[in-house]
Amino acid sequence: MDPQSSPISSKNWRRLLIALIISGSLNVGVLGLWIYCLAYDLPPKPYCDLQPATDDSKLIPLADHRDCAEVITQMQKLPFYRLIDCLQHTQVIENGFTERDLALSCLIAFHHFDLKRALTNESSLKEKRVFDWKHLASGKKILLTLYPGLSNDQFEAILHFAKNERWPITSERIYELLLLQGKEVNLDPSLVEAFMITPEFWTIHLLFQRVEPPIRKQQILEILLEGGWQLLQKSVDQQRQVNDVSAPRRQKFLLDYIKEGSETASVVLLTTDWEFATKKLEDSQVINLIQTLNQKTPNSEKYVKEMLMSPRSMGVWQQASLRLYEYAGEPIPANWNYESTLARFIPELIERQAGKTKKVDQAPKQIATASKDIAKIIPSKKESLEDRKKTAKTAKSSPSYRHYIVQEGDSLWKISRRFGVDMEVLRTYNQLQSSSIKPGTVLKIP
Repeated sequence: MDPQSSPISSKNWRRLLIALIISGSLNVGVLGLWIYCLAYDLPPKPYCDLQPATDDSKLIPLADHRDCAEVITQMQKLPFYRLIDCLQHTQVIENGFTERDLALSCLIAFHHFDLKRALTNESSLKEKRVFDWKHLASGKKILLTLYPGLSNDQFEAILHFAKNERWPITSERIYELLLLQGKEVNLDPSLVEAFMITPEFWTIHLLFQRVEPPIRKQQILEILLEGGWQLLQKSVDQQRQVNDVSAPRRQKFLLDYIKEGSETASVVLLTTDWEFATKKLEDSQVINLIQTLNQKTPNSEKYVKEMLMSPRSMGVWQQASLRLYEYAGEPIPANWNYESTLARFIPELIERQAGKTKKVDQAPKQIATASKDIAKIIPSKKESLEDRKKTAKTAKSSPSYRHYIVQEGDSLWKISRRFGVDMEVLRTYNQLQSSSIKPGTVLKIP
């Protein structure tokens, strides 16, 4: 057969072979592209099994999305123990302040946390920043103090102190709690003990270290609670400046509290400084002292009688007379008379008038001129017993109140502030037509 006559020549065979190669390559390429597209849509196979992350293993965000004002607003509502837990959170809130910085500031501002007692080294507390925060409900602006210089060790010490101390609060807050407990129930012994180790208490306690007879800590505490925190802080500041533990300094301290109405201060003054209380006080100070002696004791009755027999002003005699009638549970005579008061409560003055004691020389001239009439005024024993029975009945039926004799310079407003009674109550209780009062007027203080 002639090769020239065959239907496919060698040249055509080469072309067909090239076409088949090209076609196969394209098919292989298309197939590879299709496989690649399918494989690209699938996620890569991890080198380990993936599991949901737990809360403990999650990475805490480096910064909070809230600002300082928003965080403080939320923390202000938290109780004390919840804020203590926040002392461990170091997440940054704003301007480099962390959550624990703001929690510490809220503990100090809203829960009276005592930072100075928590830290033995107070040098780091000198670096302070003040944040002006506005309360959303009341609109009141509150200044919060932040301490950016505290280290991790110091925060650990703060956390340990807050969790282990029974009363990790300031001296002022402990004082306020003592006042609240005193009005409602008995004082918590642990709270009393916590206050007795405060610097404020020990500063005052040093004034009574050398006193004879010794003054108990409980009496000092009662004095401090009867005067208010501002007076205590003022006394402590003065004592720290002068560092004086002398008798005059102690006497001034007691007189300051007597002026505020402290009965315990009056009792202590009569116990420790009797001569000073009877001879060296001004008339106004004596009147203040007598007004605080509400409880009848041998010392208080003796002092009031001493003032009644002393050559002092008429205001002192009147106030001493009122107190003696109150001690006896007898109504005050409508027409008060100095000589009749002496005859009622100090009948032995007649014998003194005869020269049996030296005190008669110190008695007022009014006593000498009225001595002849005292015997006529003194009732018999039988009559006095009957009178006492009658007065005892009237005393039981009468309402409880105190008496005050108006002194020169007094006003109804001053008296109302002094005794903590509203002016209108004083006017109604004493049936006063106006607010004007005269010296010597006896007022009933409800």
